[in-house]
Amino acid sequence: MKFLDLQWQQGSLQPALGEAMAAVLASCDFINGAATREFEVAYAAYVGSTHCVGVGNGTDSLEIILEAAGVGPGDEVIVPAMTFAATSEAVLRVGASPVLVDVGSDLVLDPALALASVTERTRAIIPVHLYGFPVDVEALASMAAPDVLMIEDAAQAHGATIRGRMVGSLGHAASFSFYPGKTLGAFGDAGAITTSDAALAERARRIANHGRLGKFDHELAGRNSRMDSLQGAVLGVKLAHLDSWVARRRAIADRYLEAWKGLDWLTLPAIPAGGQHGWHLFVLRVDVRERFRSHLHDAGVPTGIHYPESLPELAFHRGTVDEAAYPIAIDAAARVVSVPIGEHLTDDEVALVIETVLSYAP
Repeated sequence: MKFLDLQWQQGSLQPALGEAMAAVLASCDFINGAATREFEVAYAAYVGSTHCVGVGNGTDSLEIILEAAGVGPGDEVIVPAMTFAATSEAVLRVGASPVLVDVGSDLVLDPALALASVTERTRAIIPVHLYGFPVDVEALASMAAPDVLMIEDAAQAHGATIRGRMVGSLGHAASFSFYPGKTLGAFGDAGAITTSDAALAERARRIANHGRLGKFDHELAGRNSRMDSLQGAVLGVKLAHLDSWVARRRAIADRYLEAWKGLDWLTLPAIPAGGQHGWHLFVLRVDVRERFRSHLHDAGVPTGIHYPESLPELAFHRGTVDEAAYPIAIDAAARVVSVPIGEHLTDDEVALVIETVLSYAP
C-alpha cells in the first residue's frame, strides 16, 4: 500500500496526459502558453471565481496576493497557528507581521480569537482550509471590518465546499498549490490565484511576470513566477477527474469515521457544518504517536505527520511569541497522524487500514 501513488494516477490518465503534453512539446509554447491559459479559464469556472492566475507554486501565489493587495511593512496579517510554514512565510516575505492565533478543536482558525486579534494595523486574515476542511470564510468576513481582507489559503482544499460554494471563491482572493502530492497536483511545482477582483488579478498577473502583461510593458518591478505550459496541460487533464477523486476520498473518509467512531483513545477529524470536506488528508490525533505509527507500519500501512511543529514552534517564530497562547495547535502538532486516503486505494486496502487501527492496543 502506498500513502500516495502518482504512478497509479499517471497510468489511469493515459493516453490523455501524453497527448496533452505532446501538444505542448509540438507547439514549443512552454511558458504561460495556451495550455496554461486554458487551465486558468477552466479552474476559475470550477472554483466559481472570475479570474485565475497561474503561477510558479502555491507559496508564490500567497505572497503575490499579499503584494498585489498592497500588504507590506507596518501591516499585520492574522494567521492560524496550525498550518504549513508557507502561510506565515509569505507574510514575512512581503515585510508584514504575522499575528499567530490558535486554532479550534477542528484545527482551523478560531474565529473568536482571530477577531479579538484585529488591530488598527490588521490588513488581512488568512483562513487556512487545513487538510481540506472548509473554513466558513463568509461568516468570518461578516464579523470583521470590511477593510480587512480575507485571503484563503486553499493549498489543501481542492474541491471542498461550504454551503454549496467552492473553496477559492469565498474571500477576496485565494491561494492554491498544485504540488504533485495535492489532490489536484502538477508534474512539478505550480500554483494559482483565484479572485473576482479584476484589478487584483491584473496586478497579480503583472507581479508574476516581471511587471508586465505584454512583451515589454513593465509597469512595476515584478518577479518571475509563471506556470509552465506543461503543468497547465497536465492540470487541465486532471481537472476533469477532480470531482470523482474527491468523491472517492469522501467515501473512504465515511468508512473510517463510521469504523472508528467508538474509539475513545483517538480524536477523529472534525466534520464541517454545512460543508463538504475535501479530504486531502485524513488526520487522527493519538497519544504515543510513534508507537501507533509502528503498529500501522508493521501491518503494511504507511502514515505521515502533517505537521510535527505548529507555527509558534518553528525556528523563525520561536522566541517572538508566547507558546502558552497556542495550546490546541501545539498539542495537535504532537499528536497528529495522517493515515492513507486517496483515489488510488482499493476497498481491500481501506479495510486493512480500518482493521489495523481497530487492532491497536493503546
